[in-house]
Amino acid sequence: MQIDPSRTAYGVVFQTLSCCLAPRPVVLVSTMSRAGLPNLAPFSMVTLLSVAPPLVGISILPRHGGVKDTLRNIIDTAEFTVNTVPPRLAEEAVRASADFSPEVDEFAACGIRARPSERVRPACVSASPVALECRRVDVLPLPGSEASLVVGVVLLVHVDDALVRDGAVNVEEFCPLGHLQSGPSGYVFSTVGRILRMAPPPPPGGER
Repeated sequence: MQIDPSRTAYGVVFQTLSCCLAPRPVVLVSTMSRAGLPNLAPFSMVTLLSVAPPLVGISILPRHGGVKDTLRNIIDTAEFTVNTVPPRLAEEAVRASADFSPEVDEFAACGIRARPSERVRPACVSASPVALECRRVDVLPLPGSEASLVVGVVLLVHVDDALVRDGAVNVEEFCPLGHLQSGPSGYVFSTVGRILRMAPPPPPGGER
């Protein structure tokens, strides 16, 4: 199969690319409006952009032709948190993807418990094993797209102590939800299965 995105319907391109470039981490992004109203929404087009400085990127599409509450709040207040989603939080994360009106608190509406952040006003998700407190660095329009790329600097990282071994995150214990596919029939997620460990390559001309 070959697909030319310039000659193919948006839905087909979305389904194909979002499935092929997968799994992507499912996160809940917490923001707060200028009036102090909390907002929570799931995203999977999110990635680590840099470590020094620590930067994360979130691609946010409009909803129904308008600006999503998450993006509006980040533009207005510059603060947000990124919270990983364990499998036990999958149903609540899906509920948070519903088209709530701006005055609705998704934490309360979806049965998700919040806990106070330390460096920013938006709360963290209590059940998330990893949470990042962030401040907006920039919001960039993506060329030829309706999406905006939010770039944020990580101010503080929270990691559940149960995941820490010898001062580092134990990947065998960390089981973040991955996004494989979505469409009219719903969402397809993955969890961490078999972990493959490999030795680094030898120096050029060297031997193992």
